[in-house]
Amino acid sequence: MDLVDIMSEIKEQFIRHLKGTYKHLYDNVQTVSYLHDALPSEDRGTFIESGIECLSGTSEKRGKWGRLESYQAIWSDPRVKSKLRVIEGDPLFGKTRLTLQIAYEWCICAPGSNLEQVEILIHLNLGKLMGITSIYESIKRLLLPSDFNIDINMIKHILNDTPSLVFVLDSYDEYIGSEPTAEPQGDVLAILKEDILTHSEVILATRLPCNQEHFSTPKKTIRLTGFDKFKQNQYIHNDIKNTGLMEIIKESLLENPVIEGFCQVPFVLAIYTRITQENEGEAI
Repeated sequence: MDLVDIMSEIKEQFIRHLKGTYKHLYDNVQTVSYLHDALPSEDRGTFIESGIECLSGTSEKRGKWGRLESYQAIWSDPRVKSKLRVIEGDPLFGKTRLTLQIAYEWCICAPGSNLEQVEILIHLNLGKLMGITSIYESIKRLLLPSDFNIDINMIKHILNDTPSLVFVLDSYDEYIGSEPTAEPQGDVLAILKEDILTHSEVILATRLPCNQEHFSTPKKTIRLTGFDKFKQNQYIHNDIKNTGLMEIIKESLLENPVIEGFCQVPFVLAIYTRITQENEGEAI
């Protein structure tokens, strides 16, 4: 086997290991503990899509927010065409679940997916880097099995040699700290400044607005808006099979504006419908 074949085999193993890690993360994703315990195991990996909007300009002062049809429009809608997309959202609005959904779709090569042409997708929770400044070291430690014999230089070579490369970086706010003006460090900053891996595309997920000064490429901003009445009804119709129970839940939300407000948070609605089902239709 010549060197080219060896490199190709290592790259194939690298991709297989990434996909195995993402599938495991997707299947075992946990939200807050009480919700994870309340939901049956078959529902814990279910993706609940929030309302989603994009900013047409480079800032709120210069643009306006418009609705996206679904999260898949992140790739296809010309309003958010960019090498750098930033997904903003409040806690429990589904940022982490969305980033894992993107990684999972890449894994399974979903028919018609806009990720079909992406050769390598790197999904990292930046909040777990624990002071690691090398993106290659982070990949080795967090995404690859310990018995996979690959060194940092080989990972670097693979990424540099991959023309279709996407980074999905979750928990950016945890990585930079509580100050929106704080600056990322190490290779994350280098990627955002396009000092390394300049051919890659980046998706950041964060609670805090991002400072454009950290980026060399103008960012496109996307935000998760939770469940409006339309999304609430859509979720209830998809989740509840019993028509009578469905109407009870919808009526209870209409009669209780406070609960309806809380249920704009996707996972709150998920647990509310689950508890109502367990109580055999007796709403909270």
